[in-house]
Amino acid sequence: MDDPMSLGRDLKLPLREITVRTSRSSGPGGQHANVTASRVEAIFDVEASDALTPRRHRRATRPTSASVERRLDVKRRQAARKRERRRPRTDDP
Repeated sequence: MDDPMSLGRDLKLPLREITVRTSRSSGPGGQHANVTASRVEAIFDVEASDALTPRRHRRATRPTSASVERRLDVKRRQAARKRERRRPRTDDP
């Protein structure tokens, strides 16, 4: 399993760094969905990889600025929605 998997012009990952695991699929399916290991997961440990340069190690674990902004935007909308659900304040004399 030393054949590298190409991920671009200058990045190749050795297949020995990728763990493949199968399990039973959950949810609805066909007649054999609950008895066949039809779910496949490919796991790659970024921190343990020898194929990545230190720069790529850092970059792989850091979200992009656009993804951070999207996440913050969703949080702002959720907070506003929760504020709107509150009961109106009643001022007691």
